Amino acid sequence: MAGVFRRVKKMPLPEGARVVERKGEMVAEWRDANGKRRTAPVSKDGSGIRVEAATYTVQFYDEHGHPQRVATRCRDHAAAEQLGRELEKRAMQRREGQLLPHLSALAVHAHREGGRDRRGEAVDIGDRQGDRGAGK
Repeated sequence: MAGVFRRVKKMPLPEGARVVERKGEMVAEWRDANGKRRTAPVSKDGSGIRVEAATYTVQFYDEHGHPQRVATRCRDHAAAEQLGRELEKRAMQRREGQLLPHLSALAVHAHREGGRDRRGEAVDIGDRQGDRGAGK
């Protein structure tokens, strides 16, 4: 099963920030360049703040058993989970020999280019994912 999470980045404590306790958790409060009040959780060691990404990342195992992390660009958890299931399914198909890696990359490119290959010629991209072969 693919793991879905938001990446967390540690950043230095902003200029002029004050650290306060709110609901049992230490948070930093400061005003940004536009004068808007901002808050963020303080890191465990207290030297910076923890900033969570706006979009989700999926971690899954590829056909060789190596962990892969893919930025989904999804702000919705359910959509990111669905993408994770699709990535795992493709990896399983490649592992079983049902899907050739170089053909799946060409099909995805053709899908993104509106049914055109790299030379601009029309191709049958099959279903929306483009990985299961020519049209049904």
